[in-house]
Amino acid sequence: MKPMTFKLVTLCCKVCQYESQYFREMLEWNGVVEPEEGQPADLCLVNTCTVTHEAEAKGRQALRKLKRLIQKRISWSRDATPRPEMT
Repeated sequence: MKPMTFKLVTLCCKVCQYESQYFREMLEWNGVVEPEEGQPADLCLVNTCTVTHEAEAKGRQALRKLKRLIQKRISWSRDATPRPEMT
């Protein structure tokens, strides 16, 4: 059986970078692998900051680009604010 694959996109702050490293380690620990550059993935995580309007705008832009490429997606916000425009 082919293992599940993931892509991880991190935007903005050092906290997001730290969180993304944690996500990467947990996914890999559970047998999910990161494919080589340019290869498709089963799961794509976009980890972004919403502290500033600019950071939030960059996150929305990245999600809009990815939205065209994927069929199944989940979006959440660390501050628990619903973000319907991101799903």
